Amino acid sequence: MTLKFNQLSIVMLGVSGAVGTEASNKLFQFKNINQLTLLGRKLIPNINADFVQQHKISISDSGSYEEYVEGHTSAICTLGVGEPSKLSKEEFVKIDKIAVLDFALVCKKAGIKHFELLSSVGINPESTSFYLRTKGQLVEALIGLNFERLSIFQ
Repeated sequence: MTLKFNQLSIVMLGVSGAVGTEASNKLFQFKNINQLTLLGRKLIPNINADFVQQHKISISDSGSYEEYVEGHTSAICTLGVGEPSKLSKEEFVKIDKIAVLDFALVCKKAGIKHFELLSSVGINPESTSFYLRTKGQLVEALIGLNFERLSIFQ
């Protein structure tokens, strides 16, 4: 795929949640997006944009979406548990840390230059709060992947 100057090709994970829905709705309005690939546990109905592709995937199996990541310039991840207190610590880590890191690894392998993550205010890999520590450890791991550009939103 050849992109014109200032055109983006974005792959996004975590589209069906509250933040992912808002973010994708904004992306639908941008004129400089050549391709927007949405990856999620369910498909979003009534998307009427010819540059949008959707794929139902398993967030815990990077092999279920690896082929859909190829050819993009940027990745956005808004995947996360809406109410972490309703899950075990193990389940929270599987979704908010491992699945996100797996997505980032696939993106890095595919040559994506810019990775964007919605995180949380107060993250710190040494926090006494399990939630903030887990999020901080994730960001440290993402930094270690050396993306050309890494954006962390808190």
